[in-house]
Amino acid sequence: MEHTILKRHKEVAGCVWQPGMVGPGCRPPSALKKAAMAGKDSYYEMEKYSRITTWLLLALVGVVILRHLVSKLRHSSNPRFSLAIISIPGYRPLAAFCRGIGYYRPKKIFTRRSVLSELTSADRIPSLGNLLTFALPALGLVIWCFAIRPYYRPAAVWGSTPLGVRAGMIANALFPLLFASALKFNPLTFLTGISHEKLQFYHQQTARLILLLAIIHTIPFLWQPVHDGGFSNLKAWYYYDRIWWTGTVALALLAWLVASSFGVFRRMSYEFFVLQHVLSILGFLVFYFMHTRDLIHSWSWLWPSIGVWGFHVVGKFANSLRISRFRGVPATVTLMDAEERLVKVELAAPVTWRAGQHFFLRFPGVTRTAPYQSHPFTVANLASQDGNVESHLVFVFKARGGLTGQVWEKLARLPEVKGKVSTVMNVGLDGPYGTPFKAEAYGEVLMMVGGVGMTSALPALMQLCLAARSTREVGTRRVSVHWAVQSMRTFEAFESSLRAVLEHLRVLGVDAGMDVYCRDEAASEEKEDAKSSIRIHGERADVPNIVTRFVDTASKTVGVSVCGPASMLNETANTVAKLQWSHVLSKASGVEELYLHTEAFDW
Repeated sequence: MEHTILKRHKEVAGCVWQPGMVGPGCRPPSALKKAAMAGKDSYYEMEKYSRITTWLLLALVGVVILRHLVSKLRHSSNPRFSLAIISIPGYRPLAAFCRGIGYYRPKKIFTRRSVLSELTSADRIPSLGNLLTFALPALGLVIWCFAIRPYYRPAAVWGSTPLGVRAGMIANALFPLLFASALKFNPLTFLTGISHEKLQFYHQQTARLILLLAIIHTIPFLWQPVHDGGFSNLKAWYYYDRIWWTGTVALALLAWLVASSFGVFRRMSYEFFVLQHVLSILGFLVFYFMHTRDLIHSWSWLWPSIGVWGFHVVGKFANSLRISRFRGVPATVTLMDAEERLVKVELAAPVTWRAGQHFFLRFPGVTRTAPYQSHPFTVANLASQDGNVESHLVFVFKARGGLTGQVWEKLARLPEVKGKVSTVMNVGLDGPYGTPFKAEAYGEVLMMVGGVGMTSALPALMQLCLAARSTREVGTRRVSVHWAVQSMRTFEAFESSLRAVLEHLRVLGVDAGMDVYCRDEAASEEKEDAKSSIRIHGERADVPNIVTRFVDTASKTVGVSVCGPASMLNETANTVAKLQWSHVLSKASGVEELYLHTEAFDW
């Protein structure tokens, strides 16, 4: 039988095949190769690795969807649903156990000054929950890739190396997750309730995992020809088929995409990063499609990835067009404080949002590049309760570099009119995005805020006022806001709104108070305003002590939110994680639930 097959396939690519030959043009007949692969991880069955990887990802997403449904019920505006979740047997200890592990934020690995410490200095350290959620499946995929034998064929002419193809097919199945976790409009956010900025961690780590698998995919394909016939044989294989050089270009672009995504490079020029990132992705996709050529049905995972991207582009464009048209809507842009570089943007648009959500704003008239730049800003007020009228949106931000710096510079050049610097600009609007904190779901609420992070806390307090006013019995009994500012000028910019909200909460029966921490000379001594319970401290906020003291005096359900710099987020998260063990899981404490919500200044 074997003799008949050999005779029938005597000429292969212009070369008479003989046992022992290793050149790319002298390969055994396909029927003989297929028979030799049987039971040895056959090339023709490699699609199973992409399918199994997909099922694993879908199972993980299913678990997160279940968690999201429980969270929606827990934060429901209907108290019956919320209380029903808490009363489920085992919910409290299980939630406390998961939060005690998941909230914790490890310290930076590279503490000494080095190249690695500089590369990771601008990247946030994710919570242990995020790390485990990604690392365990990723480690499992890599181990699975290496656990199956064989790694190689007897020679390259007998077919592609099994280890290389396995790694490639596993990486190929990760592309839909890679694209979905990168975009603002994406199915993952709709299904899991995790906002796009929090999915960025999974996007970045998935890209790094794909790069690792791509390297594992590449090395066996390089080693096998060298092992068979030296570097001359590798050169012959490399120039024999374009699949080799297209793969090389795709790998180089993927490596560049991963390397350029480190925070230290993003912060050099975020606008340039976005532009080159999109162009690099387009180039990568072109060469990756050329490289894979739909072999082993690999395009079955690539087209859905393109579809997710297309869904994002169409959805984002349509939403932005609906609420701000092509050229944007008129907005009043005011310089609130020149020294602190505080800017306020006010506009009206046919849009609604939830307290604490953010929009991406474009300022087309600022510079030539501004029409293509957007920046996220949290809305500092609530949407109109009347769906038939446009909502008034207020944004307050501190100008730094990039787009916000350009807006501030334009304002700084304008003359004062009636004691203030203000102008009208067209502003493009895209949103809303984000998963806000629902303070009304908890009996006692602690808010940790840093600087202009007050734009996230203020609307949450306003929403709490509405919730308390619309129900006969106030569910939230106590609210404590602790705000760290670099200058009292920042406090003064929000002072009138804060006093009004805190006073309103006290009238509604909520014990509402605020502590402001500022180390400048104007706040060198502690001051207290008894009327609105605003206390000013001339010292740095001791975050762990503040959180611990609040929980020590709390009972039942406690919600903690934090919006500020990385140090404040880390200290708050680690303290709340620690208190899960000492208070929630301890019978000596009256705290039954301790929840944490985080918002970051940047991503």
